[in-house]
Amino acid sequence: MIPAGIRIGEVEFFWDGPDGFYMIEGDKVPVEQMPRDIRDFVDQHINARHQEALTEMGISSPELRRLKFLQCNCSSYDFTPDLEDGVMQLEYVACEYRGSCKQEGKLCQPLMINGQKISMQELRITSLIRKGLYDKEISAVLNIAPQTLRTHKQNIERKLNADRKVQVALKAVEYGII
Repeated sequence: MIPAGIRIGEVEFFWDGPDGFYMIEGDKVPVEQMPRDIRDFVDQHINARHQEALTEMGISSPELRRLKFLQCNCSSYDFTPDLEDGVMQLEYVACEYRGSCKQEGKLCQPLMINGQKISMQELRITSLIRKGLYDKEISAVLNIAPQTLRTHKQNIERKLNADRKVQVALKAVEYGII
């Protein structure tokens, strides 16, 4: 049976813990068993910026580069195909290393909401709001002035279309900001 949102011939990549899979025509297949045509297609989308980030991470094997690229750009099982009609759709992946990965933005996709990029500092603040921290605590954790935090919060609220802190927290959950 083909999952909702995926048509015949479309591919959805996802990770279940440390193991990567792809869904094609209703079959869940380990990424290590990817056929050559799909591997080649993925490899064509690993551009120079991605290659540089992978090199800086110490990943040299073509197979491991492909897996890391997919893990950082196509690992959410979101019922939206990652390969569709000859086009690869890269997506924001809410991983545990967001905010601390040195290759963030070089290897992975930024979070885009309503056509606007959410900056790393805005992600950090949104994450801390989601965790229930007070403004004084957020300022202390991030070592920023209260006025700077207020400015960031105004930008976050505008971008998320939220007018209160609790709505920012709810949007953080909706968009997978951890």
